[in-house]
Amino acid sequence: MKRLFSTLAIAATTLMMCVSCHRQPDVTQTIDRQIAHFPHSTLQDVYKSFYQDHFGPGHMINDTAAFRAYSASELAIAATDEVPNPYYEPVGANGRFVRVYLRCVCEGLISEQLLLEAFLRSTQAKQATSSWLNEWQTLVAQMEQANLILPNWEEDKIALLEAARANAAVHHSEQYRNAYHPHYRIIERTIFENEIKPFLPVAATGEALLQTLNERQISLVVYNHDSLSTYASPRVNDLMHLVTTEPERLRDAIVADKRIGNAASTLIAFGGVREVHTNFVTHRAKQILRQAGVGLVYTTEGDYILNRDGSAQCPMDAALNDISSPQEGFDILRSQFYNKLK
Repeated sequence: MKRLFSTLAIAATTLMMCVSCHRQPDVTQTIDRQIAHFPHSTLQDVYKSFYQDHFGPGHMINDTAAFRAYSASELAIAATDEVPNPYYEPVGANGRFVRVYLRCVCEGLISEQLLLEAFLRSTQAKQATSSWLNEWQTLVAQMEQANLILPNWEEDKIALLEAARANAAVHHSEQYRNAYHPHYRIIERTIFENEIKPFLPVAATGEALLQTLNERQISLVVYNHDSLSTYASPRVNDLMHLVTTEPERLRDAIVADKRIGNAASTLIAFGGVREVHTNFVTHRAKQILRQAGVGLVYTTEGDYILNRDGSAQCPMDAALNDISSPQEGFDILRSQFYNKLK
């Protein structure tokens, strides 16, 4: 069962040609990334992620023997599940705990016993000392300020405020469970870093791909089918080549690209990429990727990609400002620019 996904992580930034770039607050960007990676998330799922970061997994277990039996049955379910899950992902914004998915055991990367013992020891980790109610109210206010409004917002906000008053845990929403079939254990970060992460594939993480791209004179990194490919052509030449001649390389791939505007995002979405990591994304490119369900992790966001002399918007991007679908954008690129990109 080979499934590709990557950790939700922020890579180092580099200088890029952009207009009106800005950094998001850490908390807002954490929520933004969750929505990008898991578009079926509700406010309840955001609550769960930050709750797990605040309290850890201590609330999840009262009877160790019963939990061992439950863990074995859940592992059997995860072994037959074809819904892609990551190997791991941090929860909340502070990164005190990590979700380690059972696919790590199913694929033989770590043993069931190692994960179980790491989880049981993680239940003893110290909880955050700050008020969970105050933290949750601040998170909701930041989401509203950033216009990160999710479906069923008002109803969920009222119910979750009452849960926060009682320091109560919640399940994932039904929409989330149906879409992603999450099977994981909450592991304290230091235990994860020292005892589990060394056994997981480094090349499969978007953070590692973007680091590779930034350290070398290349413009694109693609990880798919357990292999890594790097490309160094200017503009979106390599993406256009892959879409038109090697579409299987992009389908369900994890990609790192230095900066993403309308043209790159259109080709990434049209090619069926699962997840993309970048130093810089434009506002419109972010919309294109979101609408196509492509997971996006980025460092900075701005207005647009400049042309070569820095005097105006890149003409390829300008031609795609008003497209309604990746197919429409691809047709424009193929008809107006493809010969120039060969």
